[in-house]
Amino acid sequence: MDLVIALAGVIGLAVAVYGFGSLVWASVERRRPYEALLAIGIAVIAVVLLVAFGDRLLR
Repeated sequence: MDLVIALAGVIGLAVAVYGFGSLVWASVERRRPYEALLAIGIAVIAVVLLVAFGDRLLR
């Protein structure tokens, strides 16, 4: 069961990275750097919050 959970996590991360990369690349191509900065900022905030409160969320 642990292997299934780990595999699902890796697949989910791969999909998230692909989507994030596509969003940033599209905003750079359309010359809208603020969209890319906004996406990067939201991703950083989400990671910081998950690291800070991840233990509490899992309990």
